[in-house]
This record gives sequence, structure tokens and C-alpha cells, in this order.
Amino acid sequence: MATLTRQEIGGFLARQGILVAFALFMVGFTLANNRFLDPENVMGVVRS
Repeated sequence: MATLTRQEIGGFLARQGILVAFALFMVGFTLANNRFLDPENVMGVVRS
């Protein structure tokens, strides 16, 4: 099993940080509001 070092994690976040933040926001908003992942809302976000 490979272990990640702080430097590897930092490099990953530097490259993919916006995607990680987006995923965390999606999870947070989904837990806060059941209609957040409604297909109509998701398509509106994708279009914008």
C-alpha cells in the first residue's frame, strides 16, 4: 500500500484544488438541500 507524503498531497491540491473544492461544495450543498442535485438544477449549473 502506497503512502502519500505531505509534498505529494500538496502537489495534488495545487493541480486539482478547484475540482476538490467543487466536489466538497457539491457534497455540502446536497446535504443541506435535497433539491440541489435535481437534474434541472444540475443542468443549469453546467450551462453556466
